[in-house]
Amino acid sequence: MIQLAVTLAALAGLWLLFRAVRRALRGAARPSAPLDDLEKARAQTRALALRGAIFAVTEARSLPGYRLEELGVVRCEHRSGNAAELTLKMRAAETYPEANVLTRLSGREYQQRYRAGTGPRGKPYYKTRTRTEWTAVACHAAPPGGDGPRAAWDGRRAVVDGSNVAFWERNSDAPGLEPVRAVVDFLRAEGVEPLVVFDASIGHRTIGRHLRKADMRRALGRVRCEIVPAGTVADRRIIALASEMSAVIVTNDLFRDHPDSRPIPKRRGFCLGGVVELTEPRA
Repeated sequence: MIQLAVTLAALAGLWLLFRAVRRALRGAARPSAPLDDLEKARAQTRALALRGAIFAVTEARSLPGYRLEELGVVRCEHRSGNAAELTLKMRAAETYPEANVLTRLSGREYQQRYRAGTGPRGKPYYKTRTRTEWTAVACHAAPPGGDGPRAAWDGRRAVVDGSNVAFWERNSDAPGLEPVRAVVDFLRAEGVEPLVVFDASIGHRTIGRHLRKADMRRALGRVRCEIVPAGTVADRRIIALASEMSAVIVTNDLFRDHPDSRPIPKRRGFCLGGVVELTEPRA
């Protein structure tokens, strides 16, 4: 009886050891990427998310078709107006989570006196230079009837812009299905149900031949997907589906040509050597 108990204990120990080794092997097999590259990708993705949150910049006090709620003033210094606009967008979106518009954009030149060096006798000498300070007012813009129920968007549902995500692998300039599959797996691990939408040309752009919907489902792990007909703009279908499903959109596209996408939360992201990261949803 004692010998049987010892045998069972030994078998149980071997089983626990086997499970521990298997877990370690699974962990070792997970994709990884250099930390510096990851940090760079995270910073660029975060900047895109902040920049994409601001859909309009104007020198005027109002924006036709919208009711504005002023949130605060943002400032920066830049020689270039275009560079200043990008910086102000990011600062506004970071400082005021509800901001989606900048108004009253203006630049003011002024003379700055600065220490230019030291003279022969050790005395400092000074020069002046022209600097430009840019300011804008961060606002939340809503249609006259209001935003509607913002809490209605369901973060457990996502419409994935497959043709955009196909370009997310930062180690390759060519589109592929691998980053799409990686994003699908990432979302499923979060408990999110994805629906992937592709342009009609996705097969030729990724593997050099036409892909049917059934082929795509197998390639992506039996995920729900759509391939829009030739001549159809996939962006419109993505926006329509997200609105119908109250789902977020996974894309790095800013959808500048589609005003109806503005209230829909977006998740930006990247794929680096198989490692996927997504931002939190933000309209």
